[in-house]
Amino acid sequence: MKRGIFILVIIAVLVLATYSFLKPVILFLASQQLQKVFTGAAVSIAECDIKLKEIKLLKIRVKKDPDYDFKVGRAAIQFNPPAILKRNILKVLISDAVITVNQPGKSFQDIYSQFKSAGSPAMYALNAVELSRVKLNWGSKEAILRGTLSLIFDLRSQELGFCDLKIDSLSSGDLRLKDALLSVSRLGPA
Repeated sequence: MKRGIFILVIIAVLVLATYSFLKPVILFLASQQLQKVFTGAAVSIAECDIKLKEIKLLKIRVKKDPDYDFKVGRAAIQFNPPAILKRNILKVLISDAVITVNQPGKSFQDIYSQFKSAGSPAMYALNAVELSRVKLNWGSKEAILRGTLSLIFDLRSQELGFCDLKIDSLSSGDLRLKDALLSVSRLGPA
Protein backbone atom coordinates (compact mmCIF):
# COMPACT_ATOMS: atom_id res chain seq x y z
CA MET A 1 0.00 0.00 0.00
CA LYS A 2 2.77 2.42 0.94
CA ARG A 3 4.62 1.56 -2.25
CA GLY A 4 1.50 2.38 -4.37
CA ILE A 5 1.10 5.78 -2.68
CA PHE A 6 4.82 6.46 -3.16
CA ILE A 7 4.54 5.66 -6.91
CA LEU A 8 1.50 7.95 -7.25
CA VAL A 9 3.39 10.77 -5.52
CA ILE A 10 6.37 10.28 -7.84
CA ILE A 11 4.09 10.34 -10.91
CA ALA A 12 2.34 13.48 -9.66
CA VAL A 13 5.70 15.21 -9.09
CA LEU A 14 6.89 14.23 -12.58
CA VAL A 15 3.67 15.52 -14.18
CA LEU A 16 3.91 18.84 -12.31
CA ALA A 17 7.60 19.20 -13.19
CA THR A 18 6.88 18.50 -16.87
CA TYR A 19 3.98 20.98 -16.86
CA SER A 20 6.11 23.66 -15.16
CA PHE A 21 8.88 23.11 -17.70
CA LEU A 22 6.57 23.09 -20.75
CA LYS A 23 4.78 26.40 -20.08
CA PRO A 24 7.83 28.68 -20.53
CA VAL A 25 9.06 26.60 -23.48
CA ILE A 26 5.69 26.89 -25.26
CA LEU A 27 5.48 30.64 -24.52
CA PHE A 28 8.99 31.13 -25.90
CA LEU A 29 8.38 29.04 -29.05
CA ALA A 30 5.03 30.72 -29.76
CA SER A 31 6.58 34.19 -29.36
CA GLN A 32 9.46 33.24 -31.66
CA GLN A 33 7.08 31.97 -34.36
CA LEU A 34 4.96 35.13 -34.18
CA GLN A 35 8.09 37.28 -34.47
CA LYS A 36 9.09 35.37 -37.61
CA VAL A 37 5.69 35.99 -39.20
CA PHE A 38 5.34 39.59 -38.01
CA THR A 39 8.85 40.89 -38.65
CA GLY A 40 9.69 44.00 -36.64
CA ALA A 41 6.60 43.80 -34.43
CA ALA A 42 6.52 43.77 -30.65
CA VAL A 43 5.08 40.41 -29.55
CA SER A 44 3.80 39.44 -26.12
CA ILE A 45 1.88 36.45 -24.76
CA ALA A 46 0.74 36.80 -21.16
CA GLU A 47 -0.23 33.23 -20.30
CA CYS A 48 -0.28 29.64 -21.48
CA ASP A 49 -2.59 26.81 -20.42
CA ILE A 50 -1.71 23.24 -21.39
CA LYS A 51 -4.18 20.37 -21.50
CA LEU A 52 -3.96 16.90 -23.01
CA LYS A 53 -5.60 17.93 -26.33
CA GLU A 54 -5.30 21.72 -26.31
CA ILE A 55 -2.82 24.50 -25.72
CA LYS A 56 -4.30 27.94 -24.99
CA LEU A 57 -2.31 31.10 -25.44
CA LEU A 58 -3.93 34.00 -23.60
CA LYS A 59 -3.67 37.78 -24.01
CA ILE A 60 -1.55 37.85 -27.14
CA ARG A 61 -0.47 41.16 -28.62
CA VAL A 62 1.36 41.78 -31.88
CA LYS A 63 1.97 45.45 -32.62
CA LYS A 64 3.93 47.38 -35.20
CA ASP A 65 3.25 51.12 -35.04
CA PRO A 66 1.57 52.61 -36.98
CA ASP A 67 0.79 49.70 -39.34
CA TYR A 68 -1.08 47.17 -37.22
CA ASP A 69 -2.09 46.11 -33.73
CA PHE A 70 -3.50 42.63 -33.08
CA LYS A 71 -4.92 41.81 -29.64
CA VAL A 72 -6.11 38.24 -29.12
CA GLY A 73 -7.86 37.25 -25.91
CA ARG A 74 -7.46 33.52 -26.56
CA ALA A 75 -5.83 31.36 -29.20
CA ALA A 76 -6.50 27.67 -28.65
CA ILE A 77 -4.51 25.06 -30.57
CA GLN A 78 -6.50 21.82 -30.61
CA PHE A 79 -4.84 18.50 -31.40
CA ASN A 80 -4.82 14.86 -30.45
CA PRO A 81 -1.60 13.04 -29.54
CA PRO A 82 -1.52 10.65 -32.57
CA ALA A 83 -2.14 13.54 -34.99
CA ILE A 84 0.53 15.75 -33.44
CA LEU A 85 3.09 12.99 -34.03
CA LYS A 86 2.16 13.23 -37.72
CA ARG A 87 2.64 17.03 -37.53
CA ASN A 88 -1.08 17.66 -37.82
CA ILE A 89 -3.10 20.24 -35.83
CA LEU A 90 -6.87 19.77 -35.78
CA LYS A 91 -7.93 23.38 -35.33
CA VAL A 92 -6.82 26.82 -34.21
CA LEU A 93 -9.53 28.85 -32.48
CA ILE A 94 -9.06 32.59 -32.10
CA SER A 95 -11.58 34.40 -29.95
CA ASP A 96 -12.16 37.78 -28.37
CA ALA A 97 -9.70 39.56 -30.63
CA VAL A 98 -9.30 43.08 -32.00
CA ILE A 99 -7.49 43.30 -35.34
CA THR A 100 -6.44 46.81 -36.29
CA VAL A 101 -4.72 47.46 -39.62
CA ASN A 102 -3.87 51.03 -40.62
CA GLN A 103 -2.15 50.95 -44.00
CA PRO A 104 -4.19 53.22 -46.31
CA GLY A 105 -1.46 53.31 -48.96
CA LYS A 106 -1.24 49.53 -49.36
CA SER A 107 -3.50 47.03 -51.07
CA PHE A 108 -4.93 44.01 -49.28
CA GLN A 109 -2.52 41.78 -51.22
CA ASP A 110 0.47 43.91 -50.18
CA ILE A 111 -0.57 43.75 -46.53
CA TYR A 112 -1.19 40.01 -46.65
CA SER A 113 2.06 39.24 -48.44
CA GLN A 114 4.18 41.06 -45.86
CA PHE A 115 2.98 38.57 -43.23
CA LYS A 116 2.92 35.49 -45.44
CA SER A 117 6.43 35.91 -46.81
CA ALA A 118 8.01 36.78 -43.48
CA GLY A 119 7.49 33.37 -41.86
CA SER A 120 9.25 30.08 -42.33
CA PRO A 121 7.54 27.04 -43.85
CA ALA A 122 4.88 25.53 -41.62
CA MET A 123 6.11 22.94 -39.16
CA TYR A 124 2.60 21.48 -38.81
CA ALA A 125 -0.36 21.01 -41.13
CA LEU A 126 -3.43 22.88 -39.92
CA ASN A 127 -6.85 21.36 -40.63
CA ALA A 128 -9.22 24.17 -39.65
CA VAL A 129 -9.43 27.73 -38.38
CA GLU A 130 -12.22 29.17 -36.29
CA LEU A 131 -12.58 32.87 -35.53
CA SER A 132 -15.06 33.93 -32.88
CA ARG A 133 -15.95 37.54 -32.03
CA VAL A 134 -13.02 39.10 -33.88
CA LYS A 135 -13.43 42.88 -34.11
CA LEU A 136 -12.00 44.34 -37.30
CA ASN A 137 -10.67 47.86 -37.73
CA TRP A 138 -9.29 47.60 -41.24
CA GLY A 139 -7.82 50.42 -43.31
CA SER A 140 -6.20 49.73 -46.69
CA LYS A 141 -6.14 51.20 -50.19
CA GLU A 142 -9.27 49.24 -51.19
CA ALA A 143 -11.43 49.52 -48.10
CA ILE A 144 -12.10 50.87 -44.66
CA LEU A 145 -14.02 48.34 -42.58
CA ARG A 146 -15.28 48.34 -39.02
CA GLY A 147 -17.08 45.18 -37.92
CA THR A 148 -17.06 41.83 -36.17
CA LEU A 149 -16.19 38.51 -37.79
CA SER A 150 -16.90 34.89 -36.84
CA LEU A 151 -16.11 31.98 -39.15
CA ILE A 152 -15.04 28.37 -39.48
CA PHE A 153 -12.85 27.42 -42.43
CA ASP A 154 -11.70 23.88 -43.25
CA LEU A 155 -8.27 24.25 -44.83
CA ARG A 156 -8.12 20.64 -46.08
CA SER A 157 -11.35 20.81 -48.10
CA GLN A 158 -11.16 24.60 -48.68
CA GLU A 159 -14.73 24.77 -47.38
CA LEU A 160 -16.23 27.63 -45.42
CA GLY A 161 -18.39 26.13 -42.67
CA PHE A 162 -19.96 29.47 -41.92
CA CYS A 163 -19.10 33.15 -41.89
CA ASP A 164 -20.89 35.96 -40.10
CA LEU A 165 -19.57 39.45 -40.75
CA LYS A 166 -21.40 42.19 -38.87
CA ILE A 167 -20.48 45.37 -40.69
CA ASP A 168 -20.63 48.52 -38.59
CA SER A 169 -19.29 50.52 -41.53
CA LEU A 170 -17.65 49.72 -44.86
CA SER A 171 -16.29 52.13 -47.42
CA SER A 172 -14.78 50.89 -50.68
CA GLY A 173 -14.69 53.10 -53.75
CA ASP A 174 -18.30 54.23 -54.29
CA LEU A 175 -19.69 51.51 -52.02
CA ARG A 176 -20.88 52.53 -48.55
CA LEU A 177 -22.47 50.12 -46.07
CA LYS A 178 -23.61 50.78 -42.55
CA ASP A 179 -25.07 48.36 -40.00
CA ALA A 180 -25.19 45.32 -42.31
CA LEU A 181 -24.82 41.59 -41.78
CA LEU A 182 -23.23 39.20 -44.23
CA SER A 183 -23.95 35.57 -43.36
CA VAL A 184 -22.72 32.59 -45.38
CA SER A 185 -23.12 28.87 -44.64
CA ARG A 186 -21.39 25.85 -46.17
CA LEU A 187 -19.48 27.31 -49.08
CA GLY A 188 -17.07 24.90 -50.80
CA PRO A 189 -14.29 25.32 -53.36
CA ALA A 190 -15.14 26.44 -56.89
